[in-house]
Amino acid sequence: MEKKQVLIFINGMWGSEWYWQKWINIAEQNGYICRSIIPQNCQRSGGTYVFGDYLTQVRKIINAIIKQFCDHKIILIGHSMGGLIAQKMAEEFELAGAVFVTSAQPRGILVMHWELLSRMWRYVPEMITGKLFIPRKKDVVDLMFSECEDSEGAYAQLIHESGHVALQLATFSVPVADKLKCPSLVVGGTLDQMTPLKVQQKIAYKYGSPLRIFKCGHFPMLEETGGYMFSNILNWIEEQK
Repeated sequence: MEKKQVLIFINGMWGSEWYWQKWINIAEQNGYICRSIIPQNCQRSGGTYVFGDYLTQVRKIINAIIKQFCDHKIILIGHSMGGLIAQKMAEEFELAGAVFVTSAQPRGILVMHWELLSRMWRYVPEMITGKLFIPRKKDVVDLMFSECEDSEGAYAQLIHESGHVALQLATFSVPVADKLKCPSLVVGGTLDQMTPLKVQQKIAYKYGSPLRIFKCGHFPMLEETGGYMFSNILNWIEEQK
């Protein structure tokens, strides 16, 4: 009997499960089992937390899903910061595959560019102190929601994020081995102002992964062409059976 596949969606900074819903609906209609991991604001002493807290939390959840679906193939789909989390998990777990969608970069790949640098100074106090924050609407719309069908509605659903996590991703990020334990796919957008296509090209080169390029921004799952992109991703996933 052919094994079923479980898709695990991991969201990026300031996001949660809501923005995956269209893709989850498509996947479930096509017979996939879907689970989402929402990295929670793990409060440490001093009222702050770091990227490693997310990794600890996600690692436990993935272990639980693997035990629950021990006869299924597991595929990770991570977006933005969730893409970097997925890279770390693919470094540790022997999964059926991992997809990195407009992903944050691992250590060794620079993401800084003028559009990002010219706005980051506003959030330096939060990044230094680790204070929870949401970027101002104009910055989010310009960098992340520029191609979204409903940028206003999307912005209203953002949640606060740790300044320390933002600082880590914006500077030295986290190291990931060049060789992952599972096949991987990198997805980049030609209109992405947050993690530009050149960053995705370097991520694909690092892991020797295929790169799929689309005319989209940073949040393709909220854009008009998002359904077409996800169908393309599902085609790759089918090849991993």
